[in-house]
Amino acid sequence: MVTMTEETRLSLAREAASAFIRNHPGERYKDARFETCQPTPAVRYIRKLRPGRLMILHGPPGCGKTYAAACWIRRNIEKNLYRHRDAPGIYITAAEFERKFCQPGYWDFETKGNWKDLLEAGWVVFDDLGTEDPTNLRFKTKFNHLFETRHREQRTLIILTNVRIEEYGERIVSRTRDWGVDGSVWEIQGEDLRKNKRDLSPVAD
Repeated sequence: MVTMTEETRLSLAREAASAFIRNHPGERYKDARFETCQPTPAVRYIRKLRPGRLMILHGPPGCGKTYAAACWIRRNIEKNLYRHRDAPGIYITAAEFERKFCQPGYWDFETKGNWKDLLEAGWVVFDDLGTEDPTNLRFKTKFNHLFETRHREQRTLIILTNVRIEEYGERIVSRTRDWGVDGSVWEIQGEDLRKNKRDLSPVAD
């Protein structure tokens, strides 16, 4: 049996992290890493996240929420890939979630594996909450199911949104208080960082 050296593990993990970020959330975040990124509020907050906890980054488009999440994803994959047996992580947008799980006639058995993976993944980054169709009641039902399950099993969940979590009901608010620690919901103020690329490293929502 060949034993993987730490150098090999780290090299493979770095390649895996880069590939994951290029695919989710996208090529524009390929250089996102804590070591070289701008110390935006979103970056400072997400560094505080502990395993099994909830973090909600709430702020306007362009304040660096997705970029901060990409930095966190890279660090998590590079640190843990091939070292632990934890389930891998998943990045999903509200639009993708709605398309996959919230359409008329959808039944869980149709994509049972995908839904189970989302519930049991080591971590989930849920981006663009609030961009879904507000008339799609299935979305709220499925999102609540996802939130409740990951809360019950204490699995890491990062939510990126430009709407207030209170809009998703008092039960979600109550679980947020119960699940998180003080400061698990962070409101980010400031200008659209994407408008000032000459003075800042690329930072995206």
